[in-house]
Amino acid sequence: MPVYNSPEKFLRMAIESMRKQIYEHWELCIVDDASTQPHIRKILMGYAESDSRIKLICRDDNGHISAASNSALAIASGDYVALLDHDDELAEHALYWISAEICAQPDLQLIYSDEDKIDQKGQRSHPYHKPDWNPELLLGQNYISHLGVYGRQRLLDIGGFRLGLEGSQDWDLVLRFTEGLSASAIRHIPAVLYHWRMVPGSTAGDSAAKPYAVHAGRRAVAEHLQRGRIRAELRDVCDGQFFVPVFAVEGLPKVSIIIPTRNGVDLLRACMRSLGRTDYPNIEIVVVDNQSDDPGTIAYLGELAQRPDVRILAYPYPFDYARMHNFAIPQAQGDYVCLLNNDIEVIAPGWLRDMLGVAQREEVGAVGAKLLYPDGTVQHAGVVLGLGGIAAHPHKGIAATACGYFGRAMLMQSFSAVTAACMVLRKSTWMDVGGMDENLPVAYNDVDLCLRLRERGLRNVWVPSALLYHHESKTRGSDLTHSSAKKVRFTREHAYMQWRWGPLLRADPAYNPNLTLHKEDFSLTSVPRNGIPWLKKRTMVDVPYGIPGDNPVRIEMAPGSTVSGSFPIPRGLKGRLSGIGIMIGNYHGRSDGRLTLRLAVGDQDACFAESVIVGSRDNDFLELPLVHGCPSVQGCERMDFRLQLLDAHFSLVLWAVAVGPEWDHRLARHEGLALRITLHMEGDDA
Repeated sequence: MPVYNSPEKFLRMAIESMRKQIYEHWELCIVDDASTQPHIRKILMGYAESDSRIKLICRDDNGHISAASNSALAIASGDYVALLDHDDELAEHALYWISAEICAQPDLQLIYSDEDKIDQKGQRSHPYHKPDWNPELLLGQNYISHLGVYGRQRLLDIGGFRLGLEGSQDWDLVLRFTEGLSASAIRHIPAVLYHWRMVPGSTAGDSAAKPYAVHAGRRAVAEHLQRGRIRAELRDVCDGQFFVPVFAVEGLPKVSIIIPTRNGVDLLRACMRSLGRTDYPNIEIVVVDNQSDDPGTIAYLGELAQRPDVRILAYPYPFDYARMHNFAIPQAQGDYVCLLNNDIEVIAPGWLRDMLGVAQREEVGAVGAKLLYPDGTVQHAGVVLGLGGIAAHPHKGIAATACGYFGRAMLMQSFSAVTAACMVLRKSTWMDVGGMDENLPVAYNDVDLCLRLRERGLRNVWVPSALLYHHESKTRGSDLTHSSAKKVRFTREHAYMQWRWGPLLRADPAYNPNLTLHKEDFSLTSVPRNGIPWLKKRTMVDVPYGIPGDNPVRIEMAPGSTVSGSFPIPRGLKGRLSGIGIMIGNYHGRSDGRLTLRLAVGDQDACFAESVIVGSRDNDFLELPLVHGCPSVQGCERMDFRLQLLDAHFSLVLWAVAVGPEWDHRLARHEGLALRITLHMEGDDA
C-alpha cells in the first residue's frame, strides 16, 4: 500500500479493511511516500506498533506511486502480493477467497476479482463483473485492475513497477507480468472483493480526472505490442478512455469471401456493390447459389460469373447452412475464408484488413465483426453462451457509438463465439476442425464451430472496428412461429447444443455468473451461478430438453404412482452427481407428499433421493438431493430414473417438452417428451 497525503478517514478504513480479514495470514507493507501532512506518519506508526503484521517504510523523498510500490515490494515476504490503494477497501473475505484458490491450484501466478466503487458515505455502486482471462480486452482497458494478486517471485523477476508509467503503472505491470504466462496460471474470481473509492479528483469517479493516466496507458500497451513484435495502431474509443488495437496485415494473403444465396437479388446486389468499398485487394468472391429460381437473380448471377474475381458455385440441394459451407470452403482458393451473409453491407472500407490482421495471429481461431441494424443500432457485438437459452448477442439494440457495459461494446475482446454472418478464419483451421457440424443445419452451427476452435486452444475474437450493416430484421420473429417442420428442426438443434455444450451454457468464460442470462444488457442476475469457497462447489447443467418455455406438456402423477424412463447425459460432464432438480406444477394449486427418486448409471450401484412437496411453488424446480451414493457420470450416455409420489392426497404435475425420439426420456405413454431436469454436479472439476 503506497500512501501519500491520504484523508485520515479513508486511510484508516483501508487499513481496517485489512485487519478485518477473516483470513489472518497476511502482512501489510505500507510505504509513506514522503507525505507532507503530519497526521499520515502518526497514523501509520500507530498501526505498525499495534499490529506486528503491518510493516512500514517512510521515504525521505517523494518518488510517486511506482517507486513507492517498489519500496513496498522490497519488504514483502509473502509468496503472493496484492495491491491495495490507500483509500480503498477490501471485502472481509477477500484474502480467504484468494487463499482458497491458491490452495486448490498452487501453480497460480495471477488472481484477480470483480470490483465495485464506494463513495465517501460508504455507498457501493457500479459493480464490474469481469470475464475470465481475456488478453485482447486487456489491450483496450486494464480490466484486471482491482483486486490483482501476483506471484511475488515473478514480480521481482520482471523488475516490479516501471517508473514513468504513473497513473497506469498497474496496467503496465500486468501486461509485462502476463507476457509468456500460460492462461492456466491465471484465475478470475467472479465476486466483488475490492471497493474502489470515489472521491473528487480520482479516476474512480471520473476517468478524465487524470489525463496523464490515459497517456501512460497508451504507452504501456504500445510498448507491450512492441516487445511482442506486433505491428498495431491504437485507436481511441469512448472519448479517449480506452483503446482498440488495429493489427497490421502481414503480407498479402488471399481471402475467399463465401456468400450463400437463394433468390433475394436486391440483397445480393447491395452486398456485392458494398464489397467494392473494401480496401483489401487480394480477394475472391465465391457465391454459393442454393437453387435460385427467380429470373432476376439468375440473370444477375450470370453477370457476376463474368467477373474475374467472382466464382459461382451451384449447390443443388435443400437449404442447409452447415453443409453448404462444408461444400464450398474446400473449393476456396484463399488461405483465409470470410463467411458472409448475403444481407451484409460494408460500412468501413478497412473491415477486412482489421479482421485479417487479427485472424493471422497464431492463437486466434475465428474473428467476428461489429454488425449494425440498418437503423444504426447493434445487431452483433459477440456471442454469449446461455443467453436466452443457448446463445445470443450481448449489447443488442444499443447505439453503434455507445460504450456499453464498462466499454465492452467498443473494445476488441475474446468471446466464446462470434456470428458467421461475417466471420474470418484460416482455411486450414476450418479443414482441421472438420468445418461445421451437420447436426446443426440452420441454427447454432457457427457457435458450435467456435466452441470446437476453443477446444483446440484457439481464441475467438470480436473486432469492433470492422463495421458492417446486417439487414436482418429486428422483428423477423423466431423459428417457433414458423412451420411445424422448422420448429421440430429448431428443437432438435437446441437439444443437440444442450447435450454437446451443456456445462458451458451456464458458465461462459467471456461473461460472468453474476450477470443475467435473460437479457442482453449485462444486468445482474437474481441468483448468481458461481460457487463460494466455504461451500462445496456445485454446478448445474440442464439435461437436453429443447426450447425453453415451449408449450410444456402436463404429465400427471396420481398419489402412489410412478414415472420411469432414462435421459441423455450432456457430454463433457465432470465431477460427481449430488442431486437433481425437476420442474413440477401444483395440481389445481394443491399438492403434497414426498417425491422419491431412484437413479442408476451403468453398472454403478443405484442412488436415491427424496423431497417434500408441501409448500412447493408451481412451475418451479423441486430439488432432490441424493441421500445415498454420488455417482460419477463422466463418459456415461444415459441415466435410468424412477420417480414415485408417496404420502400424497393430491396429484402432482411434471412438466415435459416435446423433443422427438433422439432426445426423449423414454417415458411410457409419453413418447418424444423430455422432462425439465437439471443435474447438480459437485467436485473441484465440476
